[in-house]
Amino acid sequence: MFPHHQYPVVIYMIHGCPYCRKAMKMMRDRNIGFRPVNVGNNGALATALTEETGWRTVPKVFINGNFVGGSTELEMLLNNS
Repeated sequence: MFPHHQYPVVIYMIHGCPYCRKAMKMMRDRNIGFRPVNVGNNGALATALTEETGWRTVPKVFINGNFVGGSTELEMLLNNS
């Protein structure tokens, strides 16, 4: 089972990714809890997520089990709410 089916907000990321850091910072700045999941060392999970989302890049942000996109899409969502 994917972690995004277990937690309200999940950010799939890899260490050193500036877009991943940006997504996590946006969440922290708004005091929104999230679960970071490093896919950099888990090729099987990374492949499964790419197949599920059609999205090849990280971060992959899920809210309430729904894929919302990456850091740009997260920023638009947060700014419009």
